[in-house]
Amino acid sequence: MDTAVRLVGVDQAHLALIDRLEKTLYGVASSGHHHPEALHLRCSLSASPAARDALRSRRPVAIDKARRDPRVNRVARGLLGIEGAAYMPLLSGGQSFGLLILVTLRPHRWTAEEMILARHIASFGSVALGNRRLLTQLAETERRLRSLVEHIPAIVYTCEVHPPYTTLYVSPQTETMLGYSPREWTRGTGFFMKISSTPMTWGR
Repeated sequence: MDTAVRLVGVDQAHLALIDRLEKTLYGVASSGHHHPEALHLRCSLSASPAARDALRSRRPVAIDKARRDPRVNRVARGLLGIEGAAYMPLLSGGQSFGLLILVTLRPHRWTAEEMILARHIASFGSVALGNRRLLTQLAETERRLRSLVEHIPAIVYTCEVHPPYTTLYVSPQTETMLGYSPREWTRGTGFFMKISSTPMTWGR
């Protein structure tokens, strides 16, 4: 956000994402001279035609004089002092999931150069947010998978495919079913070969 303010030469820059269930736009990051409530601001898309148009068309929407422009959300305009605004869609997989909103505190005629630069910044923002969302989804998937693996009535494990078949992961059931803790399986090499060469004692 600091980069957008500095490079484009605007007073404020805001990242906002869509809450599709509630049909709102909500702030997640801001920079510049803005009201402290900017990060907590939620705007109804039905009352934000400019934002809605940018999201639907996946194209920037620029407004030179926002004071009386009905396309600008009235609450956001009053809170942030918006006089000029540019709405740059954040895109992922051809779909818009939010906006980079550039704000000036005076009426502003947006130049082609400013819009090109703002679009590049929005593209970088899209990649960064997209990566963060992907990592969050991967972490949640891993959590669910681990929970499933650790609660089924069987031992699940992964190991190297070549001798000495070092165990990389084994589920906790191994201790109750075979008498060996997961730590014993994974703390060194050759554990599988060691116990497979001796008779198994159930429950040790």
